[in-house]
Amino acid sequence: MAKSLLAYLAILLSSKTVLAAPALSSSETDAPRKSTNGYIGLNPASSKHETGGEQYVVLFKPGASKKRSLSVNSHIAKVLADLDLTPENDDVTHVFNGSLVNGFAANMKSHCIDALNAMDDVDVVEKVIEIKKSQMPSIQVSTDNQSTWGLQAISSTPQPITNVTGFSHDYSFQADSTLGAGVDVYVLDTGINTAHVVFQTNSGSRADLQSILSSQVDDEGHGTHVSGTIGGETVGVAPGVSLHGVKILDSTGSGSTQTIIQGLEIVADAHAQRKSQNGFIASVVNLSLGATRSRAMNSAVRAITNAGIHVVVAAGNEADDACNYSPSSLGGSNGNVISVGSIGPTYAVSTFSNTGNCVDVYAPGEQIVSSWITSNRALEILQGTSMATPHVTGLVAYFAALNSQLGQNPAGMKSYIKQMAQTGAIRNNGNLLLANNGLA
Repeated sequence: MAKSLLAYLAILLSSKTVLAAPALSSSETDAPRKSTNGYIGLNPASSKHETGGEQYVVLFKPGASKKRSLSVNSHIAKVLADLDLTPENDDVTHVFNGSLVNGFAANMKSHCIDALNAMDDVDVVEKVIEIKKSQMPSIQVSTDNQSTWGLQAISSTPQPITNVTGFSHDYSFQADSTLGAGVDVYVLDTGINTAHVVFQTNSGSRADLQSILSSQVDDEGHGTHVSGTIGGETVGVAPGVSLHGVKILDSTGSGSTQTIIQGLEIVADAHAQRKSQNGFIASVVNLSLGATRSRAMNSAVRAITNAGIHVVVAAGNEADDACNYSPSSLGGSNGNVISVGSIGPTYAVSTFSNTGNCVDVYAPGEQIVSSWITSNRALEILQGTSMATPHVTGLVAYFAALNSQLGQNPAGMKSYIKQMAQTGAIRNNGNLLLANNGLA
C-alpha cells in the first residue's frame, strides 16, 4: 500500500501524535467538483495507466450507472478500461460492490487522475494519508461483578468522582433488563478477542469477527476494548447485543479510506439480509476512528445512515473543532451521525477532546476499564474519544431494544439520544449534553 494515502484512519486514543498533514478546509473537501463535458474529456492516449503511482479512492455520482444504462460493474469496468485498467489489475486494490457506493480504489499516476477529474460521472477522486497513534501498555487482572465509573456516569445523576484509581470498577449501573437484546452492533476496528470472558454466554460467544485484512484476530487490542464497553458483561453498556467485529485496521491501528468503505459495505450487505429476519431490531455501527476531512469517507457514512443503520463516531483527540475531521464532521446538523466527545471522572471535557458544533453529546472517555487481548480475562485502561464513543453506541442499542420505532430511524435515534442527555452536568459548560440512559 502506498505510503501517501488521503484520509488514512487513526484510532482515536489520546496521545501526543501529530497528524502527518493538516486538515483540509471544507472548500477543499466537500465543495462540488468541477468537471468538463465528455466521458473522458481528454485525449485517450493521455489517460493510459502506468504501473505505480499513489493510491486513490474514486467514487461515482449517485445514479451515474443508470444514466448510462449500465450495471454498476459494467460502468466501473468501462471507466477502468478508459484508463487502460481492469478490475483484475494489481494496481486496482478494490472495486466497491454498489451496495453502499459505486467506485474503486487504485494506485494511479497524475495523468490518470487528470482523466478522472474530467469525467462528468465522477464525484470524488481522493488520495489518502497515513496517521499513526500510540497506546498505553496492557495489564492483566481478573473481572468482578461491579461496574465502571463510565457506566455509572451514563445511568445516574452526575456526581463528580475524584478518586478513580487503576482498575476501579465498583460503581453502580442502572439499566432496564433488556440491555440491547436483538440488536446487531458492528465494530469497525482492529477486531475483537471473541474468546474473552466478557463476551461469553451459555451458548457460546456473543461476538464474532470477519476481516478484510490478512490477519484474522485482534492483534492490537483497541477493537476488543471498544467492544467490551459496548456489550461486555460487567464492563459494557448493553451486554445483550450481538457484537460483530469487522477488522479494517491493522496491528498498528491504521487503515485507509478503502478499508473503511469496504467495512461499511460488509455492514450494508449484512443489514440488508438481517432486516427481514425474525427477531431483528436494529443495526448499529461504532467508528472509534477518524482522519482529516474526507469526502469519500463522509459519502460512505452518509449512505449507511440513509439505509437505516445507526452510526456513532468519535469526535477526535486533536483538542480542535470536530468539524475539521471525518467522520465526526457529519455530527451536529450535518447529518444523522452521532458524534461523541469525551469527559473525565470530574465531569469536565477532556483536554484532548475535539469540541464544537459537530459534537452531539459527551460521554466518559478517561480511565476507561474494558476487555483486552493478552488473555481471555485481561482488562486494560485506555482514554480517548475512542473510549467515549462505545458508551453512546451501547445506549443506541439499549434504546433501540426498548423502542422499536427507533430501530431503523437514525434521525429519530439521534434526536432521542440528545433528548435523554443531561444538561448542566458538564463542568464549565452547562449547555453541553452528557449522554444518559434516562434512568437518572
